Amino acid sequence: MPRRKSFGIDIAEDSVAYSRRKNRCAIESGRCFVEQGSADALPFEATMFDVVTAYETVYFWPDLPRAFAEVARVLKPGGTFTFSYGLKTDAAMRYWEEQVKAMHLLPTEEITVLLTTAGFINIQTATKGAASINFRAVR
Repeated sequence: MPRRKSFGIDIAEDSVAYSRRKNRCAIESGRCFVEQGSADALPFEATMFDVVTAYETVYFWPDLPRAFAEVARVLKPGGTFTFSYGLKTDAAMRYWEEQVKAMHLLPTEEITVLLTTAGFINIQTATKGAASINFRAVR
């Protein structure tokens, strides 16, 4: 069975350092790579990944159209992008945007349009718990 590899990025230097400490053994074995970077300019080659995931982060990405295009660029044809995003109600979105100023929430329909524009197909959503919406999109 082939050995899988995991690649991670974070824009925050301290988060990258923490992840490298927590994943030291996997990094030393060559199975895990953690880099500092932005979703707007992913530090990976085109068509490199089968799957890209982003959980509890997408609403902090300042340029969603560009970031979604970058995710599409690094995915192989037929690859899958999965992420959690947003909240089920407008009131909940407004509440969290007031609490966390860097958070930008869009309705599910707008996210779907942005994914479609970036070249994704078969876009599916599912609710998770009381608040989160999970997306799955295929390149």
